[in-house]
Parts: sequence; structure tokens; C-alpha cells
Amino acid sequence: MEHQCQFQNAVIATDSSYIVESLTKYIFRWRENGYMSVTGDPVRNRDLFERIDEKLEDMNEMHNIEVLFWRSTEARMKMRIGLQQWVRRWMADQTKRQGEVRFFDNIPLLMF
Repeated sequence: MEHQCQFQNAVIATDSSYIVESLTKYIFRWRENGYMSVTGDPVRNRDLFERIDEKLEDMNEMHNIEVLFWRSTEARMKMRIGLQQWVRRWMADQTKRQGEVRFFDNIPLLMF
């Protein structure tokens, strides 16, 4: 029996620019060059990045879930109460600007 997802977006929030840039920018080049950095050294934590990349691909390809990344300040990350509501309001505002109104009550918020 195939698992049916109840949400269309997931937000990964982190205070680490390394994580955000690695998974939104560098990962594409790493895939092509065998996970070597621009200095020619092997990418650190390759096994973790490959596992995360595989999961993100599965979410997108198999379940049609768009994964968004949010780089936040350390202070904001410490204020976890209300963060999920903030993301929901922001996403609702973005869709209103595009002429559609949707509710985002089932968006999982992954925090590192």
C-alpha cells in the first residue's frame, strides 16, 4: 500500500549557512564531480549529504513535496515557539500574492 502524503511543502530551518548552501547550491556540483570540493579534497560528511539528498529527491519525485530551506539567525532558531506559525503565515502571504489562497496547516518544519 502506497503512503499518501497530506502536505505539499516542507521547510527545513537552520542557523547554518553551510547546510543551506550545501543542499541548495553545492550538492549539484558534488554529484557531478564525485563529491569533491573546489579545492580537490573529498567533501566532508559525504555520507550524510548523500543520505539527505536521497531523501529530498524521494520527497520531491515520489511524493511531490517541495522542500524549502530557511536560513535563520541563531536567536530566531532559539525562539522555536511560534516559528511554525510564522512560516505558515509567510507561505500563505506568498500564495496570496500569486492569486491563490491556500492553508498550510500540515507543513512539517524540520529544524537543525
